[in-house]
Amino acid sequence: MAVVSNLFLYYLQNRQAKTAEQVIDFLVSDRIKETLSPACLRHLLSTEGTGWFGPEKLTEVTDTYDNSQMYLPGKYSKFSHTGSVKT
Repeated sequence: MAVVSNLFLYYLQNRQAKTAEQVIDFLVSDRIKETLSPACLRHLLSTEGTGWFGPEKLTEVTDTYDNSQMYLPGKYSKFSHTGSVKT
């Protein structure tokens, strides 16, 4: 258990977390990043640069990326122009 605690403390120090809200934002942002496609994650990381985005900015950037990819050839969008689900 001490190893997990030490890793978490290192994580918080590395992120320079000073408040409980910042800790929550870091954890939520990291969890969102785990769900992204590799291409979207690469775009997000290049946009973040050396900083990091909180959950609101992170979802804004990923939504913009996803919407920009929606109608590109070979990309799948959730809905066609008729509103039916594409497969």
